[in-house]
Amino acid sequence: SHFNSRFNISETNVGVPCSCLQSAALVFSINFLMRCTRNHALHPTSVLVTHTHSCRLCNVQIPRKATRSVCRWCRYHVCYDCWMHYDVGSDSPDNLESTSRSSNNGSTKTLRTIFMDRMNKKHLVKSSSVMISRSYDIVSPLDASVRMHQHTRGSGVADDCRHIPFSDAELSLCAAPQHLEGTTPDEMTDGMREVPSLAACETHSEFALDSMVDSACAITVVARAADLIKRLELEVGRNQDCFDSMWEPQLPELPGDGFQTIRKGSLISWLLGGGSPGTGPGSEVGKILEILGAAETVLRSQPVVSEVEAPAKVFGDVHGQFRDMLLLFHFYGRPGQEEGTDDVPVSYVFNGDWVDRGAHQLEVVTLLFAFKVVYPDLVWLNRGNHEDRNQNLKTTSQGGKGFDKACEDAFGAASGRILFNNFHHVFGWLPLVARVDRRVLVLHGGLGDGNWTLDMLRSVKRPLASDDLVNELNGVVYNILWSDPVQHTDVNRTMPQLAFGAHKSHRSKHTDVMKVFGRDITERFCKAENLALIVRSHQFKNPCKGYEIMHDGWLVRVFSARNYNGRVPNDGGILLIGRAEDSPETLLVRPQVIERLHRQATAKELSSMLSNEPYCPLGHLMQLERPKTTSCLSDLLNRGEEENHECARCGAEELRKDCFFHCSGCGLKTEQSYNLCLACADLLVQGHTVAVSDDDSQPGDFSEEAVCLWPDLPVQAHSAVAGNLVPPAALAEADGSTQTSVGVAATLS
Repeated sequence: SHFNSRFNISETNVGVPCSCLQSAALVFSINFLMRCTRNHALHPTSVLVTHTHSCRLCNVQIPRKATRSVCRWCRYHVCYDCWMHYDVGSDSPDNLESTSRSSNNGSTKTLRTIFMDRMNKKHLVKSSSVMISRSYDIVSPLDASVRMHQHTRGSGVADDCRHIPFSDAELSLCAAPQHLEGTTPDEMTDGMREVPSLAACETHSEFALDSMVDSACAITVVARAADLIKRLELEVGRNQDCFDSMWEPQLPELPGDGFQTIRKGSLISWLLGGGSPGTGPGSEVGKILEILGAAETVLRSQPVVSEVEAPAKVFGDVHGQFRDMLLLFHFYGRPGQEEGTDDVPVSYVFNGDWVDRGAHQLEVVTLLFAFKVVYPDLVWLNRGNHEDRNQNLKTTSQGGKGFDKACEDAFGAASGRILFNNFHHVFGWLPLVARVDRRVLVLHGGLGDGNWTLDMLRSVKRPLASDDLVNELNGVVYNILWSDPVQHTDVNRTMPQLAFGAHKSHRSKHTDVMKVFGRDITERFCKAENLALIVRSHQFKNPCKGYEIMHDGWLVRVFSARNYNGRVPNDGGILLIGRAEDSPETLLVRPQVIERLHRQATAKELSSMLSNEPYCPLGHLMQLERPKTTSCLSDLLNRGEEENHECARCGAEELRKDCFFHCSGCGLKTEQSYNLCLACADLLVQGHTVAVSDDDSQPGDFSEEAVCLWPDLPVQAHSAVAGNLVPPAALAEADGSTQTSVGVAATLS
């Protein structure tokens, strides 16, 4: 088993008795660290015990085969989780040996007393810097009422959060105290820009940007997006909601539209205000190139580690779901909305992955770059793993809608390639991380092995091309974009050492570089860099609340695209970082969520509805794999990390948790295996190709044929059908003996 690096032992067999010579170094390292109430040293072991014991520190039952610390003389057990919480570096050996000595008041200080004192002290220091609100805001676009809910374990709070204290303080969007920041509210408004009227956009004389950059097209896009949000507000008022891929807004004619040619039914054309044909100045392609040039100028003038003022809002993955992003703007605010009021300006951090898979990728990324041009000191853009040319091409090659295909579909092959190349030139100048108020670090992926510093990251030279990401800083940059935190799973209960340290990533790309990181790495990195919280995106959970608090409160994940890809039952969320009303020196983090659409089909329902198995691209007939139930003996013999299975079409991960289709003929190795989730398998059975083709279909796009599967349904139910809400008749057939071939695309909860 891998042991914690702080003991300076890379690998040891902790299953043998501690008296053996090969464990002598381990015993010598920890014999002063933990002692039972009788002053006996506790030793690590992973030997299967005959009885179930509870941890003396947290009272949680320890699985019989789980690694733990044990007193060989007393029936005294400490779980691995509490053992790792018992940080060696914070106390001297003299203090650690006082576990059975008397304190000044005559009471005996047990190990539990010292442990709880230590945990309370650690979280008290952390809480004075950053705290997480006890509740979160949630709104349904169907009723437009913002409600306040408390967190729930499993969907918003991970099981590895045991000791984190939540705050019931009110959140305030006030400015930083002057004695902390050395700035005044007037100085904080230097980055504010006034959103101009459309008439001003035409002459662009009443609105001057920063002297180093000037783009009338960016002003136009921001102004028209503000008008589109008002149109979306009317839809919300009529209790209308739909998936982003099915959204066809009523685009109004605005002042100046008569002089430009706006392509009918094209949202990107309307957002740009139309344009002449071709790629020259005044054309739609030319306007986007103008915005890209202005954005590049701004990005080149700013560092690779962005310094962001609080209050701030952090957006997670959007993946081209433009309507979801506008809904978040509508309910929770958009950049520049505080103008004309006495409110403190709010910073916005968009944490990467704006493109690939969604229906409105160009609209999302064009608006974000326009925001960056208009509000250079309020809008901050972090690079994600999908702002990568190779990843875009891979998404398209696997049958999805990559960013390259989105550009070509909107403007044709030749103009699309020009746009695609210019976007990636600007992507190379994107910052990698953002630090909010010097206490919250926002990055897209994760920390990797954590053996790097922000000063090292500041030395990175841009632009960073796709081929440079893997080797930059010996893989540090690649892990910032790609690495994942260790998930709390049932395997981690029996092998808790897997939840700590750095391990090989379950993803199938560059696994020798990519790592998953445990809670100890997150906490150690935060302490080394004087941080109190890490915010990351990159992953969604099925289902999830759009956020998840992990690693005992040191890490928060945020994901903004709800019903991801049109088929996953997840909410979309953002994080609001403000100040505690009763303590302005303390940052307070509060999730804000928009609800998902509709219920999803279960694994049993959907697997019963599929009458035929799909074929892989090589012609092999695939077979349905169901979740496997393992016995204690087989689990003991097959210890190790579970192999991750990804859908070859949509990229959905952890397919082994539910039913999925696997091709045995393609091999078992990760780089050779071919797997499909049930949603993509259903599309394939219906005749949708998985290989590269001229078909625009993807898991988030449902054709009229799929909507009309149940013609007896009322019109208002069609969006529910496309959203994977299974009709009662179909469910009745699925539960019976008769199998029907129903075109339902859904990810299983």
